[in-house]
Formats: sequence, structure tokens, C-alpha cells
Amino acid sequence: MYETDVDIIDNRRLDAWEEGCDKCEVDPEDYPISPAHVENLDGRLCTWRSHSKNHMVNEVKHTFFRKKMTLRQVMEEVERLKAGGLHTKPGSENGKGYFQHPILQTFVNECLFKFRTDIGVQFSKYFKLISAELMCYCCAIIQFLVEEWDTGVRVRRTLDLEEQRKAYNTHLTNHTLFVEKSDGRWDLMREQIFLRAFGNSGASKSAIPVDERNLTQEAGIQADTPTEEERAAWLKEMAALDPKGKLGLEEPEQASDRDHFSDDQRVVQDTGTYREQEGSRDRRDNQDRGDNRHDRNRSGTHEEREAGDRQPV
Repeated sequence: MYETDVDIIDNRRLDAWEEGCDKCEVDPEDYPISPAHVENLDGRLCTWRSHSKNHMVNEVKHTFFRKKMTLRQVMEEVERLKAGGLHTKPGSENGKGYFQHPILQTFVNECLFKFRTDIGVQFSKYFKLISAELMCYCCAIIQFLVEEWDTGVRVRRTLDLEEQRKAYNTHLTNHTLFVEKSDGRWDLMREQIFLRAFGNSGASKSAIPVDERNLTQEAGIQADTPTEEERAAWLKEMAALDPKGKLGLEEPEQASDRDHFSDDQRVVQDTGTYREQEGSRDRRDNQDRGDNRHDRNRSGTHEEREAGDRQPV
């Protein structure tokens, strides 16, 4: 989210573009990414930062500053939260509870899994295991909102990329130390956060929109094997539709015989057929060239005859 390496950023943009093309069922080759598209992707990224902040304004206020406190107490609370309190589970023993504050779950719920077609649902394969980068992004946004209270009252500010990057990298470093000593805690948390967030969205296991009222019940579907009469009728119709086999349709008997061949036998058969076709084509070409030469010879003889006829006697 706060990467600075140009090559990494470019690759991520390209991945995002290809994912978007795939979702729209178009070929990325037909829609090459352009500078305007890059600008649009960057704009959407900045917009998402702002949306994340807006989603969490009231959550931060009600979680950390809902109690009646003096200005000094609020300022002290801000410093405590910045030192790790904003992501530490309340009531934890000293040295435990890091990156387990319920507000992190709230962040993922509100910013990625708020409704059935939210971004986390549509692209759930990227969130099945919550990443350290996402967690630290959450912490960086929450820290920004906490710092708006550093004078004792909330003063709205504008997101600053460099300040955000500094906070993000600080949380990422702390998170690395936490994972090293978490003894499986982080692995458990990743699964919990995703499943709880997905449940929060209200989406089914498949997020593809369907009309539930018109879904056919599995119990109402019976086996529907084609009869021998239907197969025979289709073979007759197929012969009428494609008498010379130009469409590449094979009769079942021919197809089944070929299916018994090994891969090497198929290659030999295909190669032999190809060579036979090439031989026939060469013979036709040679015959055509011979006919053309014969026509030219006949034409020349005819011209000579006409010239002879025009000579004076």
C-alpha cells in the first residue's frame, strides 16, 4: 500500500489491470494499459485511502475517546495508542495481545466486507489469508485518526503520504517481531479475521449474484441420458448438416477408435494424414502448372499460325 519501488508498483498495476480485464471477460491484449489507466489506478488507490479513513472516523472516536477525559488525558491516551495500544487487545497481559484489538476486525468489516458485493467478497481469493501488509495499513489509517486528537480535541487533517508511510513501516517492523514470537497466533488470526469479515458481509459462499427464487432444487433434477433413437436421429441429422465432414465433426465410431490410440499413435496418424494431404495438394499444384504450360504452348502455336496466315503469298 505504501510501496516505493517503481518496478514492484508497475507489476502490481499490471496485475490489477489484468484482473480487471478478466473480471470483465475481455482480453488484456485488446485493451493495453495506458498512462491514463495508470493515473486512474493511482487515483482509485488514493480514493480508497480516503474512504478507509472516512469509514473509521466514528469507530476510532467511540472506541478510544468516548469516555469523558481532560485535554491532558486525551493527549496522553494518544501517545499510548501510538506506542502500540491502538492494535493491542484490551486487558492483555504485558507483552501479549499485539495486533489483536477488535478495531482491526472492524476495519476489515467496514472497508472490505461491508456488503455482499464489496471488494473483499468479489476478490475473496486475495483475502482468505489476511496479509501483514493489510493489517499494518489498517494500523496506519487508525493511527492517523488517533493523531487528529493529539491536541486534546479532534482537529481534521489531510492524509499525508510520507507520514502514512512512516507509520506503516513502523507497524510493519513491529508486526514482524510479533509474528516471530507469536507461536501460531498470527496464523489463527488470519483465518478468524477473514471468516468473520465474510460473515459480516452477508454474502453466500459464492458471491455471484443469482435470483434465489428461480434456482432449481437439486432433488428436482433427474438423470437425462440420450436414448439410442435420439443418438441415431442425431447421426442422420449430422450427416445432412455436414456431409463432407468439413466442420470437423467425427462420427462416434471414428472418434472412439481414435480414442484408443496412444499419444504417439495419434501423432503418427495425424502426421500421416497431413503428409497424405500435402502429397495430394502437391500433385494438384503440379497438374495445374502443367496445364498452364500446355495452354501457353497452344497459345503460342496459334499465334504463329495467325502470323503465317498474314504473310503475303
